Formats: sequence, structure tokens, C-alpha cells
Amino acid sequence: MFLKSRLEDCIDEEFDEESDRDPEMHFSYFLPHAQSSDPGWTTESFPLHIAASTGFPELFHRVFNSLEVDINAQDACGNCPLTLATVAGNQSLVEIILGRRYNTDVNVETKGGRTALSLAAVKGQLEVVKLLLEKDGIDVNKANDYGHTPLSYASKKGYAKIVKLLLDKDGIEIDKTDKMDRLHYHQQQRPAMRRQ
Repeated sequence: MFLKSRLEDCIDEEFDEESDRDPEMHFSYFLPHAQSSDPGWTTESFPLHIAASTGFPELFHRVFNSLEVDINAQDACGNCPLTLATVAGNQSLVEIILGRRYNTDVNVETKGGRTALSLAAVKGQLEVVKLLLEKDGIDVNKANDYGHTPLSYASKKGYAKIVKLLLDKDGIEIDKTDKMDRLHYHQQQRPAMRRQ
């Protein structure tokens, strides 16, 4: 939400009210702000990250195609375009980013150790979880810095459909514990399966 409002602020500052809000028209705004993919950047200054978080697929394609950037480049918080599109809940853009064309690493971690799958699981984004689980090499058991996994997030939040999808995935570990030595799934199984 912050990045989307930031983009809207930029558009309002740079263009008059009669200007069409079509992201294609505003592509020229991003080019002067483009720099290298230095991980010390903030999301405000990284055009591909802004484009990924706004939900405009056309803008994302144009920024990516016009700049020499790494699709897996991370900002100061460790976010990459995939994690930002996931947090924004933008299923269509997540699907685009996961396409063969971009060679996206589905297991990129934020500074807290969260992957796109754990972010989608904690937010209850069923369709995004489905897209991520289809990707080869997805680590369904990847724990964040506190030991929480996508399964523990979905179970704790009560997202029964996501829990089922994760349990059906080959290689899922249901006996993992977090840093406090609490079981992720068994401890929370009943509440997760009741809520929808």
C-alpha cells in the first residue's frame, strides 16, 4: 500500500490532472530514477520494485525491458519484485514474474527470512500459494529467522485450504518446530481446519 501511494504521489507531483493515469504514460518518470541494483537502496528509489508493488503489469514489463536489472535484486529490506507483488496480493503480476522469461528465484528471502510462499501463506492468498507451489525448486519448508514456515503461518491463521495445499506437497515436513521448540502443524491443526 505504501508503494502504491508513493507511486500515486509521484504521478500527482509530476503530471497535471488532465494527464491519463495509464502507467505506460508514466514510464518516462522511472527511467531518470534508475540506478544499479545496489541492495542498500530503499524501495522508493528502485523502479522495478515500485513497478512490482503497484500491480501494473505493463509498467513492470517496460521497466524490466528498459533497464538492465536482476529480477531477483533485493532492496534494503530484502524484498524482491516477487515478494512485493505477493505482499500486494497481485496474482496476475506474480504469475508474470514467475514466468519462464524472467528466471525468478522463488526462494529469495527478505531480511527476516521470509519467502514469497511464507508471505502468501500468512496473508491467506490461496491463488498465489497455488502459483508458487507449481514452481520447480520451491522450498515448502523454508523457515524464517524465528523458525516459522509457510505451513505454520497458514495453520496459525486458520487458512484450511492453504494448509491442505501445503500438506499435499511432496516433501512437506509436518514435524518442524520453531525457535521456541513448538510444533508447527500438530499444535494448531484443529483451529486451522475449522476456519475458512
